[in-house]
Amino acid sequence: MKSRKLPKVCGLNCLTLLCIPLVLPILRCTAVGTGSAGSSSSSGSGSGSGSANGGDFDYRLQRVRNVLKEVPLIDGHNDLPWNIRKFLKNQLKDFHFGSDLREMAPWSSSAWSHTDLRRLKEGMVSAQFWSAYAPCSSQHLDAVQLTLEQIDLIRRLVHLYPHHMALVTSAAGIEQTHRTGKIASLIGVEGGHAIGTSLSVLRMFYQLGARYLTLTHTCNTPWADCCKVDEPGKYPHIGGLSSFGK
Repeated sequence: MKSRKLPKVCGLNCLTLLCIPLVLPILRCTAVGTGSAGSSSSSGSGSGSGSANGGDFDYRLQRVRNVLKEVPLIDGHNDLPWNIRKFLKNQLKDFHFGSDLREMAPWSSSAWSHTDLRRLKEGMVSAQFWSAYAPCSSQHLDAVQLTLEQIDLIRRLVHLYPHHMALVTSAAGIEQTHRTGKIASLIGVEGGHAIGTSLSVLRMFYQLGARYLTLTHTCNTPWADCCKVDEPGKYPHIGGLSSFGK
């Protein structure tokens, strides 16, 4: 299989996503195996059929692994930074990212925690967008500060594991980091309220490494309606995007 270059275009196709210059494309890759799983499962019964199905699964799994060795798998959103804030108040000295967090409280009992280095490696994730999130309740209050603290947390977390992760801000950086076997770590800001209706704040987030900003979360901003306006009894307050939003 020949190595393929990532397209140098903004390939993010979410309607509520603001593409900042140099935002990275999300590459969707499908590995297609040969043969018919349906025919193999219906052609026999008992241990012989189970063995055939198992062999077919192993074959397909190996094909996927071969693809992912050459083509970076990019996860576009991960809320782990907010969980670190919620559970540990952003104190990384108490966070054991290299351990199996399924075996460690409070992560083991959280329905919102599914990430550690072991599982990222097992899943062959090549690039991860870490979410810098501030809740809607912080809008017009301390949303900018909270987002800055989350960006700081992401950068500190990546720097704590230099043999496993690297902070990346470009498509070329993803490709280069993929070749080293490390996880390319990128920053995405979740919710337009995080910029406090200030392009200066947006530019500074970019300088700190953020490469996407979602226009809204679950609350309207002064310049964008969120998805809630489509719910029964709800109405747009500006009709989509304001001139500032555009």
